[in-house]
Amino acid sequence: MINYFEEYDLSVFSNRRKLYEQLLKQREKWLMYWNDRDPVIHNRAEEKLRMMDDALALFSDPIRFRKYRQSLFDAEEEENEAVPAEEELLREEEDEFIPVPEALSEPVNAEIAEIAEPEPEPEAEAKAETETEPAGEVDETEEPAGEEKEKEPSANELWQMGMRYSLGDQETEQDQEKALECFAKAAQLGHRNASKLLGTMYLEGNTVPKDNEKALMYLQKAADLDDISSMILLANAWMDEPGVKQDYEKAAAMFLKAADLGSADGMRNLGNLYQEGKGVQQSDEKAFEWYTRAEQSGDTAVLPMLAYLYLNGRGTEKDELKAALYYQKAADRKDPSSMVSLGLLYAGGIGVAQNYGKAVALFQKAAELQNAEAMMNLGRLYMNGTGVEQSDSKAFEWFLKAAEHGDTAELPTLAWMYHAGKGTSKNEAKAAEYYQKAADLGDAVSAANLGMMYLSGRGIPQNNRKALDYFRKAADKDNAAALTYLGFMYSAGKGIQKDDRKAAEYYQRAADLGNSNAALNLGIMYLKGTGVARDFAKAASFFQKAAENDNAEAMYNLGQLYLNGRGLPPNDQKAMEWFLKAGERGNTAALSILGYLYSVGRGTEKNDRKAAEYYQKAADRKDPFAARNLALMYQSGIGVDANPAKAAELFKIAAEQGNVDAMMSLAHMYQDGLGIPRDDKKAYEYYRIAAERDNPEAQFELGLLYQNGTGCNEDHAQAAELFQMASEKQNWEALYRLGVLYLNGDGIGQDYARAKQCLETAAEHGIQSALYELGVIYEKGLGVKADQIRANAYFEKSGQISEMSFVTGKGPR
Repeated sequence: MINYFEEYDLSVFSNRRKLYEQLLKQREKWLMYWNDRDPVIHNRAEEKLRMMDDALALFSDPIRFRKYRQSLFDAEEEENEAVPAEEELLREEEDEFIPVPEALSEPVNAEIAEIAEPEPEPEAEAKAETETEPAGEVDETEEPAGEEKEKEPSANELWQMGMRYSLGDQETEQDQEKALECFAKAAQLGHRNASKLLGTMYLEGNTVPKDNEKALMYLQKAADLDDISSMILLANAWMDEPGVKQDYEKAAAMFLKAADLGSADGMRNLGNLYQEGKGVQQSDEKAFEWYTRAEQSGDTAVLPMLAYLYLNGRGTEKDELKAALYYQKAADRKDPSSMVSLGLLYAGGIGVAQNYGKAVALFQKAAELQNAEAMMNLGRLYMNGTGVEQSDSKAFEWFLKAAEHGDTAELPTLAWMYHAGKGTSKNEAKAAEYYQKAADLGDAVSAANLGMMYLSGRGIPQNNRKALDYFRKAADKDNAAALTYLGFMYSAGKGIQKDDRKAAEYYQRAADLGNSNAALNLGIMYLKGTGVARDFAKAASFFQKAAENDNAEAMYNLGQLYLNGRGLPPNDQKAMEWFLKAGERGNTAALSILGYLYSVGRGTEKNDRKAAEYYQKAADRKDPFAARNLALMYQSGIGVDANPAKAAELFKIAAEQGNVDAMMSLAHMYQDGLGIPRDDKKAYEYYRIAAERDNPEAQFELGLLYQNGTGCNEDHAQAAELFQMASEKQNWEALYRLGVLYLNGDGIGQDYARAKQCLETAAEHGIQSALYELGVIYEKGLGVKADQIRANAYFEKSGQISEMSFVTGKGPR
């Protein structure tokens, strides 16, 4: 309390109520600073308010006040000097009870004007000189006695009048216009506080329209009168006030002036400018010097700055221990950012012994003070289980809190956690929302992920154009995944006109950044000559690049090039090596071809057991080629024990994956009841599916089923159509059957000429039964002149004897 009163001249203690009112108004000003977000300003205001409340409590007690005032006046007099009795003290002044202001927990936002001690009049010195001058001749221009000229109010009187008009009291009605007029006149007469008040009002637009020009003019007046707070306001306005021309050099000069007058704020800000090289030549040494002087002046706001310089050895010798000590000092003053920095030092064992427990405690304390960075760090510790028990849900909780408090570092992580359902329920719409936020802040990975979501329509409506936009945003920042997707979209013509050349360009950029999928796709383009000139050697080089980046599909493709000698010298052993590497990474095609290589002994010794093992691994992944080949091995008992039922099971796997050969094998097994119960209807279904896939053997077999009514209704017309389809694919037995149908007029119109043509072609291709039917044609003279000799010749070639009758077309297949 005494420290606070030392700021005042003892003359102001002549009136307790006046002093009480002055302090009460100043307290309101400091209440505004107490609400400031800057912890340094807040703490300084809290200290001032504590002293003021002690003083105001004293002023509310007239007896205590008079005793204290008397002690100040009589400090050098003898202690036994008489003190007026309480009754006399009470009579000296009308002293009713003065209430103490409300507690700081309920701060008041009020219009504030700083009440300072009366300033000396600018005219005072000249006035005194005039009064002491010797009398001389009377100036004839002087006014006659008795007509004394009305005295103009002084600067202090104008200031006090302005305050009364501004605040209003029992005698003066509140009038802001008159207050402003008084303040302006006081400022014109050189009143420092009036100039500062007007500058602040115009700068903030407080009760007057905001006017930067007037604000700077009045603040400059106050600064010229060595008002430090005006200097700070003026310098800050030159640095970052909207509408004021930025001038760091002027700001630096003003901060220097304030610093020379002992202002810690000026010293700290000057240190900032030297550290950033704004308005002055960048110098960490100068920054360190000014921060140190500010600290020595009692400024605690510079503690984190000094800690940073010591930590990084900037402007001073690197000293991690001192850095930790300064962060600790700032943390002890409840600076949350310093708590975070100190926590990171404990987590990393930098300048202090590594202690995750202390790191967590510091992060927790800073998080309680609403520090978003602390929340983010807690999320990371829980995510990794470092210093705390691993918990995805707690990590998610802290990341979400950090995001809600403005930290953007983990927005992509939050999006991913929503996307993957990690630590929270899977929510792709929320994932898209957070990817959007991060992408809007320039995060390339989030933009690429958002593009993928628009491309797939997961979490947000499918939109190829928006996918392209976000891929381009990410690609502009050399995001390899986005470049790869752009290549894919140009290659597939999704959302844009198909352009293989453009696709290759994007794949090339992504491959240069190490994206293995881009290298793989570019290799395929060179392999096929799509968008680029066909070049097996270049294809091999890109497959090699992707394979070295652990891309299993590229390993498989590289193996194929070695196996077939395309772009690389033929080398079965090298091929085997790459297939094995791809197989170890779960590449199904590689597992399947390994089965084949072991079965034929290519690139390795023949080993049917190994072949069966690899086929089984591939079949477990639903590979149709492997499943069919393994089924054949179970049918024949090669490499495995013969097992028709297992063979049928594997044929089913291959058939379900669209393997037509497996469908045919399975249909035969159902037809013959081999390994599975005989079922003509199921045989019919598998033949039908295979026939629809244009398999000539299936078309022929299905034609037989329709001809004989096996597993389906008998339909000779359908049979004829299927035989026709199969014969067009050079199935000669089907052509023979078609000829018989034409011969008999069975399902189609009888046509001896067509029948003879079909049978002759079938006979030329080794169908013995067609020879017999030709013999019948010549024996009976069906569409030709009867000729027994030729008929006998055909019968002899067919190995059959004429029955003198038409064939039915039925019989063994």
